Amino acid sequence: MAESVVLYPRAEQLLASPVIPDNSSYPYSGHDIDALTELGLGRLEADDSVLKRFSADSLDLATSHALAIRSNARFLAEVALARILFEQLRHQNVISWNKKAMPDKAASLVSFNNFLFSATGFSWLRPMLRFNKSEKPKATPAVLDVIAKLCEVYDVDSFAERIQRAGQNKNSKLAILGIIAAFDFTKAAWKKAKAEGYVAINLRQHFGDAAFEALVVVQEILKNVAGEPAKAKDEDYQKLADTLEQLKCNPYVVDLRSLGFESVSGLLLRTKGYENVQLNLKVAHDSGEEREVDVCGDRNGRSELFVVECKAESSNKMLAGEFVQKFYTETVPAYLKSMSAGGPKECRAEIWTTGQVGDEAKSALSQIKMSALIKPAMLGHEDVKSLVPKSLGSCKRLLEAISAH
Repeated sequence: MAESVVLYPRAEQLLASPVIPDNSSYPYSGHDIDALTELGLGRLEADDSVLKRFSADSLDLATSHALAIRSNARFLAEVALARILFEQLRHQNVISWNKKAMPDKAASLVSFNNFLFSATGFSWLRPMLRFNKSEKPKATPAVLDVIAKLCEVYDVDSFAERIQRAGQNKNSKLAILGIIAAFDFTKAAWKKAKAEGYVAINLRQHFGDAAFEALVVVQEILKNVAGEPAKAKDEDYQKLADTLEQLKCNPYVVDLRSLGFESVSGLLLRTKGYENVQLNLKVAHDSGEEREVDVCGDRNGRSELFVVECKAESSNKMLAGEFVQKFYTETVPAYLKSMSAGGPKECRAEIWTTGQVGDEAKSALSQIKMSALIKPAMLGHEDVKSLVPKSLGSCKRLLEAISAH
């Protein structure tokens, strides 16, 4: 009722729904949403789309679609921020990635003990270790939720409920480190997070005002990934270019450049007519770990796929052969396997860089054997710029700002 439109992955989070219903005694999100629909509180829409959502009954379809685009932009920003925050915590030795985390039907969320979070891992800090006389010390699980808006009490309540449900065990209750990050917190939400003993991160304070404003602009341009490309505003890309140029010495500028490049790449796929464009999609790899797809989309009933690996590099940086090898032999096959149900007839798999392709990358690509289904290509700085529509000339300046390091 507070948000009018709730994307399905967020609905699963808010409802603290188990990913695999048969493995849990808790209510499944599908049953909860059926009940909410029966009560006349809302309806399920766009069932076969990245904009699948639960919308308030009072909204007409056009309004709910517009709000869903905004919600999708927020969701994409949250996924990217989760990656950035956990990478920082990993470098500080607070968290290690959970290599066994497998993707789920929510695409860019991660399941821990059958419940969804923005990211999961383990903490090996000495005070966080669990000791047993007969066994080696065990790390404490850590879960993260990122909320790219003002955090309300219900956001904290949902996080607390999922942690409680994920920690239930027949013999004991599992201790879990909770980390919740948001653009800001209401007083009640901050108090609740502190009372629950969570690490609470105010993203404006964490990134600093200038970098935070860049994040806000990025979230604005992310609307174009699911929206109408023709309605994209040139001034938004101009503003992000200006901001990045001012943040040359900011410690988070590398992350912001990467996120900006992925946002532009998502827009370019939309201008080519691809739908269901997603950023940072996690797919299962045969190793038991995950591979992350930077940008992907489909068209013509999902018979045509497009997957892009983005490298936000300096303008003279060459692509490494090892990087090319990993993308085409691990990431692309894992992505195709995850999309096999649709029976794709073609998959354009491309590496886009704001640097240069170079002979090493070309040599590496020539040695890779791949399915005839896959149409490979590698685009350098000027090639990517040539894809930008004339109406969005500032995208070219943004690409220049991204490569200027």
